Amino acid sequence: LLPVLEKLLSALDYLHARGFIHRDIKPSNILISTDREPILIDFGTARLLECTHTTTSLGTPGYMPPEQADPHMRGPWSDLYALGATCYRLITGMVPPEASARLISDDYTPLTECPELTERFPHSLLSSIDTALNLYIKDRWKNAQEWLYALKTQQAQEKLHLLGIEPHEYNSELLSTAENGDINKLRLLITAGADVNTTDDDGHTPLTLAAWGGHAECVKLLLDAPRINVNAADNDGETPLYIAAATGR
Repeated sequence: LLPVLEKLLSALDYLHARGFIHRDIKPSNILISTDREPILIDFGTARLLECTHTTTSLGTPGYMPPEQADPHMRGPWSDLYALGATCYRLITGMVPPEASARLISDDYTPLTECPELTERFPHSLLSSIDTALNLYIKDRWKNAQEWLYALKTQQAQEKLHLLGIEPHEYNSELLSTAENGDINKLRLLITAGADVNTTDDDGHTPLTLAAWGGHAECVKLLLDAPRINVNAADNDGETPLYIAAATGR
């Protein structure tokens, strides 16, 4: 389910970035191709985000968010509620309680509180679906990128936990991993939220350590990391650019 969800989130990010919302995401509107690629279909109810003249409450009960009929309240978060409901259906075999009924009496049981599900699915997946199915917009994912980023971060954290690495160890592990050149572990640590600008006692950053070690793939990965400071100098005043020139790498 995770690979399918991630691809659907990427598709919705593309759709929303162009000013449209789908308004009727549900299992029957998602096809899986022979190469296991999800295909979102039936754009008959799709609308421009800025369109406010229609009050038609189109959609499917159980998959519609509570704001579906209000064009001033609809947004990417509305499609994400429906996607969350779709995931709920795929995981539990049931359609979630209708949003209109939940507004009166919310009997939704979070997936993370269902032992039979927590034994079979990653906590990161279940909790992300619970977030998508919040009744109130302020408590939901605001856009597909936010959901996708949270999923990848939590997945990386879960994998590191299995390796015996906890959040308070991320930065020290990032330094030693950059120095050793383990590209896969480095990617996990960056995705999990390690500080790419952390330093050791000599002022070396992960980038300078990877540069000194000649680990080209690690250097490239770090250069692509958000908020990386490429001009950070160590205690000797040496920057990654200086190191690359000095070592001829």
